[in-house]
Order: sequence, then C-alpha cells, then structure tokens
Amino acid sequence: MNKARYVYSSLFVLILTSIFAFLYYGGGGVKVGYISDIKIDINSTIALYNKNNTIQKDSKNFETQKDIFNDSKITEYVYSFKIDTRDKIFRKSDIFNIYPTFDNLPDSITNIYMKDKGGKYGNFISNEIINFKSISNSIELNRIEPIQYTLKMTKKIIIWFVALIVLVPLIIVRFHSIKTCMLNIENRISISLEKQQDNVIFLPHSNKLSYIAFYAYIAFIGVILISQYLMMSVNGDDWEFGSTYLSFYEPYKTSHHWQRGRHFVDILLSLNMRPFGEILASFGIDPLLASNIVASFFILLFYFVLFFSCSLFIWILNNKNNFKMIFVVVSLSILLIVKQMMHFTVVGAYIGTAGISLLVWLPIIYYLFYNKVIYFSSNQFLSVGILIFFIYSASFVTETSSLPMLGLSIFVLLYMIYEHKFKQIKHSISIYYYIALFLILVPTAFILTMKSGRGEAQVKDIAGTSYMKNALETIGNFSYFGKWVIILGFIYFIFLGIKGIKNKYFSKKDYIRISTLFVALLGVVGFACIKVPGIWFEAILISLVLFSFVLDVIKNNSLIFKTICSFLLVSFIVCGVLKVISTYEENFEKYFHDNAQRTLVNLFLEAEKNGDDKIILTREETKKHGIDSQYSHGFYLGLISAWMQKYYTKNYIKIKIIDSNDNNE
Repeated sequence: MNKARYVYSSLFVLILTSIFAFLYYGGGGVKVGYISDIKIDINSTIALYNKNNTIQKDSKNFETQKDIFNDSKITEYVYSFKIDTRDKIFRKSDIFNIYPTFDNLPDSITNIYMKDKGGKYGNFISNEIINFKSISNSIELNRIEPIQYTLKMTKKIIIWFVALIVLVPLIIVRFHSIKTCMLNIENRISISLEKQQDNVIFLPHSNKLSYIAFYAYIAFIGVILISQYLMMSVNGDDWEFGSTYLSFYEPYKTSHHWQRGRHFVDILLSLNMRPFGEILASFGIDPLLASNIVASFFILLFYFVLFFSCSLFIWILNNKNNFKMIFVVVSLSILLIVKQMMHFTVVGAYIGTAGISLLVWLPIIYYLFYNKVIYFSSNQFLSVGILIFFIYSASFVTETSSLPMLGLSIFVLLYMIYEHKFKQIKHSISIYYYIALFLILVPTAFILTMKSGRGEAQVKDIAGTSYMKNALETIGNFSYFGKWVIILGFIYFIFLGIKGIKNKYFSKKDYIRISTLFVALLGVVGFACIKVPGIWFEAILISLVLFSFVLDVIKNNSLIFKTICSFLLVSFIVCGVLKVISTYEENFEKYFHDNAQRTLVNLFLEAEKNGDDKIILTREETKKHGIDSQYSHGFYLGLISAWMQKYYTKNYIKIKIIDSNDNNE
C-alpha cells in the first residue's frame, strides 16, 4: 500500500511538473504579434489636448471621430489598441501575462503605453489621423505588425503549481497519519460539544426565517435579472426573429424541413415581439420598450426554469432533501458560469432550451431512483400525447441542450438493461417508451440541423482550424469559476473511474454522476473543438455533479469534513451573492446610459419624414447606433430595416455603411 502511494504521488508530481515545464518553456522566448483593434479614444484625446493647452475643450462636444478629426486645433490623437497574437495557446490569459516591446513602430507614433502591467490593452499617441481607408504602409487592416513580445506565467499560477506539487504528494503519502490525526481531533471536538450541549440555545422560528430568507433571495435574483435585461435592447439575431423570420411554421411543411431541427427554439426566440411585444405595441406602448419589457420577462422565466430543473436534479440525487439550499447554490453557480449579459435570442437559445430539456428529461432519473413513473394526465392516452409534445420540445432545440439529454438517456437505458439482465429487475414499459422518444427525436433533429444551412455554416467556420486551438480558445473564454468547474469535474471523473474499477461496482448515484460527467466533459471538449458558442449547459451539469458530491460529504460521519464543507458552502453563497452584485454593477455602468437603439429608431423616423430611401452611416457611427461590428454587413442591415418597417416606418429604408476618411465622412 505504501509503495502504491509513493507511485501515485510520484506520477502526480511528474504529470504536474511536465505541464508546468510545457507552459513555462512554451511561453518563453520572444514571440511575434501585432497591434490590433486600433480606435480613436475621444476622451483621452481631449484630455491630452487640455493638458497641453490653456483653452480647454469639452469631450461631450465630440461624439464621433469625425468631430475630432475636423478640429484643426487638435494635432495629437490618442488611439486605444490591443496586442494580438498568432499563437492561440501561448497568449495573454489567466496563465500568462504579456510584455510587448515597441521597437518597430511608425514615426508618427510619438508615445505608446500599456494600461495595465502584463495586460494586452494599451494606448498610443500619434500626430497623424489614422483612418482605415487611406492609410500608411506600416498600418494596414486596422493593425500594426510585427510587434515582439514575451510571456511570463502569472504569480498566481506559479503559486498554485508549487502548492499542488508540495501538498498533494504529502497528503497521499501521509494519508494514514493524517486520517488518524483527524479522527483524534474529531473525538476531542465531539466530547467537548457533548459537554456544552446544555448551554446551547437555538434561534426560535428558525424554520420560518429560512423560508423568509429563501423567498427574499428569489426576489433579489429576480429583480437583478429583470433590471439587467431591461437595460438591454434589440441587437443581433433579435432583429430577425422579432420581425421576418419564419418561426411559426408547421412542422409537417417539408418546404421548411431544414429549419425543423430547431423548431421549438425558433419559437422561443421570437416571443419578445411575436406576439407579446406586438400585443403591447397595439395598446400604444412604444415597440422598442415593449420588446425590452417582454424580453426581460421571458429571460427571467428562462433562467428560473433552468434554476428549477437543475435544483430538481440535485434534489433527486439528495434523497429529496434541502431543496431551498440546493436552489440557492445551484442558481448562484449558474449565474457565475454564465457571467456575461446576452441578448434575448442568445438567452433563449442556450439558457431557455437547456432548462426545458433537462426539466422534460428529469422523470427518467426520478423513476431510476424512486421507481415511480410520472404521468402528465390521469388519462393515459392523453398523457402519451403530452409526453410526445414535451420530448419533441426538448429535442428540437440547440444541440448544446439536446445532445446531453440524449447521452444521459443512453446511459440510463444501459443501466436498466443491466439491472434487468443481472438483477432480474423489471422496469416499467412507460419509461422505456420515454427513453425511446429521446433516442429517436434528438438524432432526428440533429441530422436535420446538420443538413441545413446551420450545419454547413459550422463546418465552414472551422475549416482550416486546429481542433486543439479551437478548444483552448473557447474554454479560455469561460468565466474563472467556469474554468475551475471544468478542471475539478475532470479530476472527479478520474476519481470516480478509479473508485469504480477498484470496487468493480458503481452505486446508482455514482453511476449517474460519472455518466453526467462523461457526457458534459465530452460536450465541453467536442463543442469547443468545433467552436460552438454557448456551451454553458455542459459546465453547469459538471457543477451539479460536484455539488452533489459536496452534499454527500456533508452527510458523512466525519465531523471535520462536515465542518469544512459546510463552511465552504456558506462562503460560496456569500461570495456568490457579492459577485452577482458586482457583475450587476459592471453591467449597469455599461448599459444604463446606452440609448443606441433609440437613436437608430429616430434616424429611421427622420429619414422617412425627409423622404429618404437610405441612411448612410460611417463605421464609427454604427456603434453609436447599436450596430455591433459583427452585424454591420448587408444581411443584418437588411434585417434592421425590415424590423423598423414592421414597427416604425411605412417604407423600407436601407442602411449603407461607408468607411470614413479624410475627405468624406
């Protein structure tokens, strides 16, 4: 046994040291990148002017770069930029800081500096007007190259590596001594607590207080979500799904078979305007405001369906105990994983469908643990019809939501077959029928999607890319909490695998855990390799398994483990709530004064009043009017025009984007 521990500890040190060496030496040396995303910084330019001149200027009078460039008294301009790298692995990240050298820059750049030490964002000062239609040979395609830089591992990562290399082998080798020591401490604490039992006073009505705190928490999260998304407005795919997209097609119409792979999600993504926003608009409410109101309501609904379904998953595994506490931890975990704010269509496509798919699938796992079939009606024939509709709704959605349910259905089916064959346990035919519908409908939806324009677009998007680089880049975009969930999930998956192989047996709960981890980890890696956006649901499933494990540890007889896990749980709730508030503050500052879409509506109304058939905007002005750069091309511009024609203007008014330069803007 001691030899095995030394082997395990040595293997762990070897693997961790190899990873450290790979990162350290791979990131070392001088590398080549370029300065990109060059944009005029209006506020910094005016501040620089005011610093060097006695007559002061107000930045509020300069709304676009045109205003800056047309002022002949301003001769120095501050531009913001980002250091970009060709290497998708060794770049600025949570692991590396980046330190560029600026030896090969155009003479027009008089000063350059980074905003943060080790960061990738900076500013430079130039005495030339830089626009991107007529530019010098040294500045092309909105970037300056080449720029040399070096990478250094962050101190935080080095400390983590050193701590793991020292502590984990020590714990493995001295496990027996540590365990004995912990038992002695537990015995002393238990004896001390028994002696003081007569001096303990419990808070009266603590059960009522827990309910008050729980409902106060629900109200708090609800208000936070509604407030955040009332500040968001129409953008991206919202323009299309809110106006012209054929969302409400009949499933049997083969002319639209290519859409049917996501039929249910197509409906969800249109609900902010069709029909609910339109209903509010018919009562005289401004269409843009109506869209924001309905969108915030449905976003709240989507999130809470996901909160509820994920909490039920843990509640079932936890012998139907502690639902309130489970709901609080699960909802905070989801909000920490899905940190950024998204437009309505994105929330509906990835959050709403995930909650619905899991909720529809839960009766399968409920039967597995409690041997009870859930019917949706006392009339069994009607129940079958409702069941088909529900599973259809859970299957014809985005693949990040439906494919995990397919994988879990397969694992549950295999377990039931095993029990029937080796334990002579007979299962209800209804649950086999339930699983069969998932096994049929999800692949059908997937095939239809792959044969559609969506599947072809995804294949085209990853053509010529490296799967490993795609995966590292996509996973790197997760929140810090999400990354740790994936890492810990992988470690726990290995632990469960070793435990099962050693015991030659998996308990029912461990089987569901390792199956869920396998499906979720495979989904994270697989979807990341092909650059599928929005793979939060897979990370959420991993977090559910980890939380289930923590709850089991709390129920363990070990007093020390109970105390540590309980403390970590309370700390997580407190820190999670504070992080949610902090994120809300960031979003408030970003979106509260953003009236971009309102100014865009006013532009269309003014154009119609003047009899214009087109609106001409520079690329700098598009951002001011709420048109993100990724949507500033013909297809999306046409969708904006169609949305405006449906809700504001009688005529179809085009948008034309032009490049700004010295002579015409």
